[in-house]
Amino acid sequence: MDKEFSIEETILYTAFGVMVLAALYASAQKIKGSKLDKYTTIEFEVDNEAVSTTKDSNKFIKNTLKNILAKSNSNVTLIK
Repeated sequence: MDKEFSIEETILYTAFGVMVLAALYASAQKIKGSKLDKYTTIEFEVDNEAVSTTKDSNKFIKNTLKNILAKSNSNVTLIK
């Protein structure tokens, strides 16, 4: 193994190595990102003074939560 690489070969192998490392890093970030998306939650507070009655407010809250869940694949937590 006394063969020395020319400058062109060294540049080519180095560039190839960098591209392989970049691809591995990008795939690891994609896998990590997909795991985080499963556990994303949305929390919001409802101002009870803005809604007229409890029955109407519960119906409004349920419809709002239903709309949020329909638009995204996230968990919704209601804080009262």
